[in-house]
Amino acid sequence: MLTLNIKILKKYLISEIRDRNNLLFFNFLTIKFLFFQINSIFTVISTWNHNKTNMRAILILAILILQLLLGWLLYKDQQKCCLTDEPTSIPKTLTGPILFQWADSEPVTGQGLSFLVDSLSGLVGENQKLEIIAWYCAEEKGTITPDSLAYERAQKTRLLFKNLTDDECILSTKEVDCSLLDKQNEFEGLEFGIRTITQNIIETENETLIYFPSNSTDKLNATDVETYLDKVALIVTTGGKKIKLTGHTDNVGPEEPNKKLGLNRAEIIKKHLISKGVNESDIFVDSKGELMPVADNNTAEGRAKNRRTVLQIIQ
Repeated sequence: MLTLNIKILKKYLISEIRDRNNLLFFNFLTIKFLFFQINSIFTVISTWNHNKTNMRAILILAILILQLLLGWLLYKDQQKCCLTDEPTSIPKTLTGPILFQWADSEPVTGQGLSFLVDSLSGLVGENQKLEIIAWYCAEEKGTITPDSLAYERAQKTRLLFKNLTDDECILSTKEVDCSLLDKQNEFEGLEFGIRTITQNIIETENETLIYFPSNSTDKLNATDVETYLDKVALIVTTGGKKIKLTGHTDNVGPEEPNKKLGLNRAEIIKKHLISKGVNESDIFVDSKGELMPVADNNTAEGRAKNRRTVLQIIQ
């Protein structure tokens, strides 16, 4: 009988109680075990009544009582330690110096904010601006549209950069996949970039616009353009990247000559990049002529914006 009880104890209280989150199963198991022990006690008592000098029966009775006590202590320990209806809360930690919550434009600042602000502010040099790109998801439903929500995020983030003026900052928005934004916890929803902005150059996240005078391809005499292209050449030669150049014109003059003019403008930039060490095979040149205006060709200002070469750094 003692051997049988030990096997049962090992089988039920060690192997089958591994699922410590199942309260009903544990209660049933405990009741089943106690019932078996009580039944065994009655059996021993019956044996003792027939032979009171049977010391072996007394010993077995003592062991069964100890096992019964052990089962009760295990049950109480299980109730106190591990079985609870309250979910375990995992402490939430910030993963960045500037975070946001779902459908909320207010920044949540954390450790490292001062370092981030000082570092980015220090990178803004002459003819450069800090671009703050705030993310948004189309599913972020609030009192305003998701794009407007993102712009508010960019505006409030800009206020953290107290050492920079408004003229030294560019605010942008970017739609991202909703899986990148956490609906329950804070998330990182910003990108930063240092952009070169001059009369002849406008650098954005994905491309750079280089502007030309009317009917001209001789633009690299401008110091700001040459300086910028020198930096591009360094990025391409050290990073194993490639360059795509696309020429555009206004609509003054015939279409075919304009297409050739756009190509010539792209070629003059290509020539400068090659002189700075970029392989000719890493530069792709194209021209759209007057076919893809970005502004109104009926105004002088619009035509000036259309006379451009678009530079893109690609993999």
